Amino acid sequence: MDGNGRWAGARGMPRTAGHRAGADAVRRVVEAAPEFGIGTLSLFAFSSDNWKRPKREVWALMRLHVAIIMDGNGRWATARGLPRTAGHRAGADAVRRVIEAAPHLGVGTLTLFAFSSDNWKRPKREVWALMRLLHGYLRAETKRCVAHGVRVGFIGRRDRLPPPLRAEVEAAEKATIGGDALHLRIAVDYSARDSILRAAELVRGDEEVTRENFARLLGEACHEIVPAPDVDLLIRTGGERRLSDFLLWECAYAEMLFVAVMWPDFDKSDLERAVEDFYNRERRFGCVPEKAKMAGNVQSVSKLGTS
Repeated sequence: MDGNGRWAGARGMPRTAGHRAGADAVRRVVEAAPEFGIGTLSLFAFSSDNWKRPKREVWALMRLHVAIIMDGNGRWATARGLPRTAGHRAGADAVRRVIEAAPHLGVGTLTLFAFSSDNWKRPKREVWALMRLLHGYLRAETKRCVAHGVRVGFIGRRDRLPPPLRAEVEAAEKATIGGDALHLRIAVDYSARDSILRAAELVRGDEEVTRENFARLLGEACHEIVPAPDVDLLIRTGGERRLSDFLLWECAYAEMLFVAVMWPDFDKSDLERAVEDFYNRERRFGCVPEKAKMAGNVQSVSKLGTS
């Protein structure tokens, strides 16, 4: 499948845009092939020599799952003599920056921890300010997500959300369902341990419980039609070093990066450094180094060509 880069260059667009357009061509060909009696279709997506290309272009072909614990809004505001709510508003700007940058850095799934189930314990005024901020963000950003191919989904409980916010959540999911540049998952009223318990309650008595089946049930417990892949890289901003009940199942083999940058200051360059750090690590998956390298390459190549 040749010509993605030249197609983009002729239109004054970055090469990564050509690869995304090429993914649309793949879908068209896959859908049409059976009509022409094609039983086997082999597509050359990525050669061994393609690793020599600029790292940013290679990254853009990957489909990483990056999860971020967006920590530090309150401390960022307090350090500036501002109310904590001002930190949350500045954090919403950081969300926009990261969403825009993610597809160009090879991130196919981005999960953001916006509000944990334990956050209900915070002062009532701060909680409702967060709910209003999220409601306003969705109302303002849904059209932008549609235009940029971002599919929005929410994980966590919904029964405790204010009805207007719940309606906005469902509207955003419905409006963006066709997005394929980035799957954005926002965790609201989310607890990994509670989600695992709810998934366990969904197991039928005669059902064989495998990791794959349980992952499906976990997705169902979190209101997902198709469960997201396991997390490749988890980032926590704000200097703390803990998971805080976030994606405990999905982070079984995630690489973790804890940075001192407060979330409102986190930008594209920080995300790029995090992705570069990820690719400089050796993921072993329980194997000895050489076998781990082979396993990691298989997992990486399996994510190619769909950005």
